[in-house]
Amino acid sequence: MTTGEYQPKYKWRETWPGEGHQDFVSVDGDLQFGRIYLDLTSGSPARQWR
Repeated sequence: MTTGEYQPKYKWRETWPGEGHQDFVSVDGDLQFGRIYLDLTSGSPARQWR
């Protein structure tokens, strides 16, 4: 790795692989500790990442 090359510390995986949702969890080994998803159901006209 060269200096300045970005290496993420954690991995992001699909919450439900293969189902086509924009929904992801962060993992570090066996530890799952974060989630981000595109909210399409909140009633807001604009989609929001939560």
